[in-house]
Amino acid sequence: MPEHSAAAEQPTDDRTPPSGIPLPRQRGPHGPPDRDDTTRYLCAAAHLDPGYATAAIKEFLVEPTRAVPPSPGVDAGAVLTEAVAARTRRKVVDLALLVLTVAFLFAAPMPVILLWLVLGVSVSIPRWSRGDDSVSKRRISPGAAVGIGVLIFAVVLFAPDFERLLYELDLIDSRPGRRGSSSAADDDVVGLVFTILLPIAMLAIAFADRYTVWRLVTTRFNRRGSITTTEPRQILQYAARRFRTLLTRYAAPQAYEARDDHPEPGPPAGIVVHRGYEPFVGAGRRHRPWSVAAPLLPHPNGGGTRPLSTATLYDAVVAEISDLHRATAMTPGGRLSRLTVDEEVVVSATELIDHLGDHTKPFLESVEYPPYTKLSARRVREIRDNPIEWARYYRCFRVETWDRDLVMSVYLHVALDDSTLYVEWTPCVLLPIKERFQRIDSESISPTRPVIQAVADVLSLLVAAPGKLVSTLTFLRPLRAEPGVIDPDRYGSLRSLRELAADDGVHNYFQLADVDRYLKILESRLVLAVSKLLADAGYITASFESQAAAVIQNNVHIGGSVNGHVVAGMGNLIGNVPGPTPGKQA
Repeated sequence: MPEHSAAAEQPTDDRTPPSGIPLPRQRGPHGPPDRDDTTRYLCAAAHLDPGYATAAIKEFLVEPTRAVPPSPGVDAGAVLTEAVAARTRRKVVDLALLVLTVAFLFAAPMPVILLWLVLGVSVSIPRWSRGDDSVSKRRISPGAAVGIGVLIFAVVLFAPDFERLLYELDLIDSRPGRRGSSSAADDDVVGLVFTILLPIAMLAIAFADRYTVWRLVTTRFNRRGSITTTEPRQILQYAARRFRTLLTRYAAPQAYEARDDHPEPGPPAGIVVHRGYEPFVGAGRRHRPWSVAAPLLPHPNGGGTRPLSTATLYDAVVAEISDLHRATAMTPGGRLSRLTVDEEVVVSATELIDHLGDHTKPFLESVEYPPYTKLSARRVREIRDNPIEWARYYRCFRVETWDRDLVMSVYLHVALDDSTLYVEWTPCVLLPIKERFQRIDSESISPTRPVIQAVADVLSLLVAAPGKLVSTLTFLRPLRAEPGVIDPDRYGSLRSLRELAADDGVHNYFQLADVDRYLKILESRLVLAVSKLLADAGYITASFESQAAAVIQNNVHIGGSVNGHVVAGMGNLIGNVPGPTPGKQA
């Protein structure tokens, strides 16, 4: 197993299995935030939304070699523990309800089953329209609504004729005139008992399930609740062994850095190994990125030029933007006082596996283990000064606002030589957590709510049975390994826990305005820092300043792919610009 740096805790066993490899400790902002709700909202989301729990487990607890993206303000161990507990509880409950449903179908008379079906469709329509119990808000189409209405009408209208047809075909034998034996009467009594007792048992199980979730939401995940990863959960003993094993990776996360044979002073940088198109995993959506390439021309009236380097350029920008820590009156709540500045190296998982060899040792020791989470200071400087196509160095400036519900992250990449300066500016917006998850703070403390939900669950059970059967028989397994083939998806991350629960847009106008505010403030400091550095070094600043003004003020942005979505011009705009969620009042 690869060795840790001196700053990290040494393992007791040199052959610790991949599941025991520690993961990075998440960095928080400078100074304690006013309130931190993200972890408890995501814990609640695992119980309220089966899709979220499944997606979280599939992304984090299935592949032991997968990298973990940064997720500021989130206790990954607590969220994943709740996700496993919620998925396990649902499987146990669904299995019990399915068994009782099958027994009821054999015991109950056909008219009762038809009535149950009609009631189930009637109860399910509002749920389908609201998108309940789904990772996305599904809307029932008008055609489907009409079809369901016709089905209900046909069942109600023709149910007596349908039952008479079954009598004539001798498929059922429950007409009063055809029962003459004592055994038939005994069968009727047994069937009646089961017809009454089975729904009661279903209701008891459904209520226990709903009451458990309601109790968690109103107590443990409430603002007054306490969420810890060490609290024992009895339901976890029924969870898959691999999930419980991989959960230990998140209980006490720590940095995982390869040993450097020639170390240099300086802090290590974080590594983000991504799969898919978007490289800035954990930061949300890209928002109006831009780049400029300006010639370096000596000033005609200057006394010559002095050499510039990539390091001095980064340092000048960081020094200028870090000065915003003192500008607390410029932003609501003094959020810029908690602005963080980090170094990150973004690596493509596909290219990492494609270039396996000695030059990938700083990122991946062996295909049996996950990628490193930290890169030594010496390696960081090498990649910063000589970028690799598939491993890029960035300075990340991050501002967490609205009680960490809205996060702005800006990735800066610069490069220069004797004749040209290149600046790449990529802002990203991590949108707020879905409103339906945040409603747990206004959840009713009356126990009548889980009772009503349990009754609705039982009434719609016959309609929901196929879906419950599929989910019960669905198991999350690692990607299939082909002989001699290394799948890069086993190593790269796609989304963070926080991104999985992000809404489609901001929740109010002021959040939208704050995104613009912070972005303009940071952009102004970037332009000022670069201009000052160029002027002090004896270069003309007009070319850089004019290009920067054009891309910032005239909405010339980078968006989509290079195959036809890069646009320049006055007033053009391409890319995902977060706005208020449709249907919501800003």
